[in-house]
Amino acid sequence: MFNNVHVLIIDDNYEDADILSEILGTLNVTHDVISNTTLIKTELDLVPVPSVVFLDLELPGTTGFEVLDLIRNHPRLADVPVVAYSSHSTEKPSVRKSDFSGFLGKPINGPRVEEFLQRVLDGEQVWDLW
Repeated sequence: MFNNVHVLIIDDNYEDADILSEILGTLNVTHDVISNTTLIKTELDLVPVPSVVFLDLELPGTTGFEVLDLIRNHPRLADVPVVAYSSHSTEKPSVRKSDFSGFLGKPINGPRVEEFLQRVLDGEQVWDLW
């Protein structure tokens, strides 16, 4: 179902990144994780172009909104869908007003990730699953 789909996870919390990584693994989705936000500009130049980015909103030294701007201004990544990925559902209105493609709430609801990912890949903005 997810042939040739590659996901980039940007999250400084190893446990949260591992949970999403495990779920993606069960769906046979390849992925990379960027956890060191001090190297984010360099890392964005090095990772393969993903199909989707899952971006934590709370990062040390920056915010998900600032990283979203980096992605949107990156020549290889500008058109990639970026999903806000956070435990703070209070951020959802701000996320909807920005250039995100959806909101994925933490903790992750594993069985819903497959549907969520498919909808984002189909070009939908997904706000209603969490």
